Amino acid sequence: MKDIFLILKKRVWLILVITVMMTGLATVYNQWSNPPSLYQSSTRILVGNDFPNINTLMVMIKDPTVLALVSKELGDQQATGDLDSEITTTNIDKSQVVLISVTDHDPQKAARIANIVAKVFKDQATKLLNYDHIQLLSEAKANAKPINPHTHKKIYLGALVGIVIGIGSVFLLRALDDSIQSESELEKVLLAPVLGKISKMTKKNMVNSQRRIGKRKHMLPSAATALHEPANAVAATDEKRGDPLYPMANKRKDLYE
Repeated sequence: MKDIFLILKKRVWLILVITVMMTGLATVYNQWSNPPSLYQSSTRILVGNDFPNINTLMVMIKDPTVLALVSKELGDQQATGDLDSEITTTNIDKSQVVLISVTDHDPQKAARIANIVAKVFKDQATKLLNYDHIQLLSEAKANAKPINPHTHKKIYLGALVGIVIGIGSVFLLRALDDSIQSESELEKVLLAPVLGKISKMTKKNMVNSQRRIGKRKHMLPSAATALHEPANAVAATDEKRGDPLYPMANKRKDLYE
C-alpha cells in the first residue's frame, strides 16, 4: 500500500492534468449537447356553462386566423406556424376553465404571447361566435425557471473519468519503467537490507556542504599545532635534564611531523 501511494505521489501532476483536460472536454460537450433553455407561462380563461362544446373553443384558440392577429399584435411578424407549436391548450379537470400555455426561449415573450392569445381569442369569440361569456381569470407572468433545466452530470462524469484515466496512466508508465524506484524494490533485487541512502543533491545542500568543508579546513592548522605541542614540550624537557633518551624524544617529534 505504501508503494502504491509513493507511485501516485510522484506522478500526481499527471493525474491532475488529465483530470482537468477531461473535465474541460466534458464541459464543452455539455454546453454543446444541451438544448437552449425553454420557459413556459400560462394564463386561464373561464368559459360560460351555456356554451355547448368547450373543445370547439380550444380548437379555435390555435386557428390560423387567431394566430395571424396575435402575430400582428406582437409586432415582430412571427410566423403562425411557430406560434402554433409554442401554444398548448388544456381543459382543467373537465371544467369550464381553459389553460393557455406558451413555451418560448424568452420568458418575458412567453408571458406576453399568452396574454395576447387570451385577449385576441376573447375578441374573436365575440365577433365570430357572438359569444361574450368568456372571462380572463389570471394573467400570465414571466417564469424565470426553465422547464428543461441543464444538469452537470456530464461534467462530473468527465472529472471522474479523468481521475480514473490519470491513475491508470500512472500505473501504466510505472509498469513500462524498469528502473528501481524504492528501497523495498532494491532490497528485493539484492536480497539484502538497505543500510543507507544518498540524499538528493540540491543547490542548498551543496552550499551547506561547501560551508562545512571550509570550517574543517579552518580548524586543521590548530589541530596540527595541538598534535605537535606534546612532542616539542617533551623534547625540550629531556634536553635540559640531559636525559640520555633525548634522541628518542626527537624521533617521537618526527613521528608527529
